[in-house]
Amino acid sequence: MKVVFWAGGLGTRMESLTEAMPKPMLDIGGKPILWHLMKFFSHFGVRDFIVCGGYKNESIKRYFLDYAGLIDDFTVNTDSGALNVHDTDHDDNWNVTISNTGGETYTAGRLLRVEKYIRGENAGKPQQPGEEPFIVTYGDSLGDVNISSLVEQHKKGGKIATVTAIQPITRYGVIEFDEDGSVVDFKEKPQMKEWVNAGFFVLEPAVFDIIRKCPDGAEKTMFEAAPITELVKTGQLQVFKHNGYYQPVDTPRELKEVNKLWKNWKAPWEVWKRK
Repeated sequence: MKVVFWAGGLGTRMESLTEAMPKPMLDIGGKPILWHLMKFFSHFGVRDFIVCGGYKNESIKRYFLDYAGLIDDFTVNTDSGALNVHDTDHDDNWNVTISNTGGETYTAGRLLRVEKYIRGENAGKPQQPGEEPFIVTYGDSLGDVNISSLVEQHKKGGKIATVTAIQPITRYGVIEFDEDGSVVDFKEKPQMKEWVNAGFFVLEPAVFDIIRKCPDGAEKTMFEAAPITELVKTGQLQVFKHNGYYQPVDTPRELKEVNKLWKNWKAPWEVWKRK
């Protein structure tokens, strides 16, 4: 199974932090957010990744081109340039495809641009017998979603798409009051009753037929808009409820929070064994 990461946005809410690199490359404990996500999926046996890059995509390419030298010990001959990489204590046996899907392409268009890497020779055709589903998620959001259970539910459901949903904790206290202004209840940062999109989609290849039919064209369409609307209308979207941890890393404050969790060995997404 393949995992596709949306990793091409501008990340403007990160202020100056994303002037030199895209948000998925921001640092948590010395490693990019993307690295943490790949380690997370590896725990569930998924090691085939496709990165939909765009803004500052060269920094993602550079990181993975130099990955062996950054992670492993190596010996280099300064005369000939011969390089001998020494395998150290890690099991990051990943296949990583990095695609420049455009600086201003929307999420539906980014998916369509990497269809060839997901489906190979079947790209552009209707879904073929035996084709596998694939996972799509945001390259800047962390969670402890049980990927095995998510995929199992998707396959049992028999629909084109499954979306992971959460009930997040609100950032603000909720006040209830009567007509004369007397407060009758005060809840400090309660859990929302509504379920919201947490990404971690599982999709069948048939979804590309829907994306190709976007009224405004895939390049200018958010996957979460017209394609999802069509999936809902045709009864082809189911939900996977996640009651655990989920955290989008959208702001400097949130980046600081996840770094603190990692530093204190309390990162919920760290389902693998740190070495």
